[in-house]
Amino acid sequence: MEHSERTQSEFPRPSGVARGKLLLFGEHAAVYGYPAIGTALPLETRARFRDQAGRELTAPPWGDGSEHAASLTFDLAFDLGALSPPDRDPVRAALQRLIALMRSRPSTFFQQGVQAETRSPALVKLEIESQVPRSVGLGSSAAVCSAISAAALPGLAPRERWAAANELERQFHGTPSGIDTGLATLGGTLAFRFLGTDLPDAVPVALPAGYLVVAAVPRESSTKELIAGLRRRIEAQGSTPHAALAPLGEIASEVLQGLEDGPALTISRLARHADTAHALLQNWGLSTRLLDAALDHGRSAGALGGKLSGAGGGGAFYLLFADHDRAEHGRDALEAFLRQRIGRVPDAALPLIVPTAAAPDAPHADAPHAEMSRITAPASTLGAGGGAP
Repeated sequence: MEHSERTQSEFPRPSGVARGKLLLFGEHAAVYGYPAIGTALPLETRARFRDQAGRELTAPPWGDGSEHAASLTFDLAFDLGALSPPDRDPVRAALQRLIALMRSRPSTFFQQGVQAETRSPALVKLEIESQVPRSVGLGSSAAVCSAISAAALPGLAPRERWAAANELERQFHGTPSGIDTGLATLGGTLAFRFLGTDLPDAVPVALPAGYLVVAAVPRESSTKELIAGLRRRIEAQGSTPHAALAPLGEIASEVLQGLEDGPALTISRLARHADTAHALLQNWGLSTRLLDAALDHGRSAGALGGKLSGAGGGGAFYLLFADHDRAEHGRDALEAFLRQRIGRVPDAALPLIVPTAAAPDAPHADAPHAEMSRITAPASTLGAGGGAP
């Protein structure tokens, strides 16, 4: 099994850092008033701004805003390198949206910068590196947007930075819920509720001790196609989305209640909830045969349970294990299964072992980062013509 040996510590000093995400419960039902629960992954996306000589800027290049707000569009350009158009266009649009945000609220967004006195047009290079697998539902575009916001707007409070990241995410996904950018920006494990504001309410929660094995299979449908197909199936049964998806939402509510109540919710019970939720998602045609087979294989290798993560149609999924040894065995079995079925793993960063909490048998306290040295794919450098979010 070949993996890059590049570790987290070998990244250049970052200007902005964000993480990938895993949605655990509540997909499709969260927009109807039910909670969603997700966790940030130890896979990072980093954004830096460099000057024309390639030096990393230690502060944003646009000064305090008072003199330059009206001319930023002309004074600031972003070198995005040799990206292909599908990758380059949403990043460029996100940067233009960022500039518009800063011009509209200079007192909030502008920070003292190293080029505050620069009057002539300057080329500022944006460089992005990411360990987050793309196009499998692990929040790669949200991590890009959050990292850019953190690099460009370092003085913002976390929720303001989240709001800025979500504005940029609109260039990738027209009406993002805020969950992906919330996890990318805030980190940790969070429960989200939509209360009628632009962003959902986010509350930290603690999962029971155990291990996640996160993996993915190729996507067979886009999110847009999945949602349209789900709506058609619901309407064909004479139901409404709110009523049809209520059982999924109730599972998320029950899990959240268990997390709030404390130790009664064990990793085994959490896994049973995951199995039940996945069966409901299967019934609505949101899984795939390959993803179902991968979950079954993981269970036969010792997993307590698991489910797809996110919109479905392939993509990300997770399995829950009681201890690290079983998680390692399950990860290796899952990788062998994927190589046998599709000839490869969809991304070199996966399968990934993630402790759900401070598990007593964890190899050491920063186990997620220790895993990164093993599973991290070569980082793609957007500013230098590499991969994309």
